[in-house]
Amino acid sequence: MKGLFHFRIEECDKLNGKDIDDQKLVVENEPHHNQLMTPSYLIPKFNVCSPISHFDSYEIFNHHHNHQGISIRSGWKLFEDRVGKPGWISEEKGSVIEFEVSFQSSAFPKLVIGYLTSYENMGSAKLEFVSKMKVSKNKSNGGVDMMLKGIHRETKASQTYPTIIFVPPNLIENSRAKVRIISQSEDKFKIMYVITC
Repeated sequence: MKGLFHFRIEECDKLNGKDIDDQKLVVENEPHHNQLMTPSYLIPKFNVCSPISHFDSYEIFNHHHNHQGISIRSGWKLFEDRVGKPGWISEEKGSVIEFEVSFQSSAFPKLVIGYLTSYENMGSAKLEFVSKMKVSKNKSNGGVDMMLKGIHRETKASQTYPTIIFVPPNLIENSRAKVRIISQSEDKFKIMYVITC
């Protein structure tokens, strides 16, 4: 997709009394700041970066995109546990999947992982950086380790939970790393996407 898309709601006098759900969003390739829904003075306050590495289970499963950069060492499979909802799924404790990722030179490099959460029968997984990331002065940095919990008790619903990890900012441009995800139980853990920027 080339460039950013800006959305605006059609003028109220053209809606002819239709419900708000019937409003049309207009996609425009060129920015027109007077038509943005977010005031232009707020835009610089948000740090936006373009994806460098992008692993999307839906795209790979449905469009047979390349699996390059994904290494399944044990226990993970890409399939639909529900029709139309594929993901990398593990139901085996200790199973390992790795994603080779890159980061751009930015004050705010990020890793975003989307995984399924539900109120029952979900496991957890450990996320870790296993290869050294290049940083300034040829030093190495082990990155961030964290636990991803698939269970939640807030609502009786299943949903994709996007987790944003802020990576140490002193990475060299296009620095590579491996993100390893290790299942921690025999309960299901499902990954939908892994994105870096």
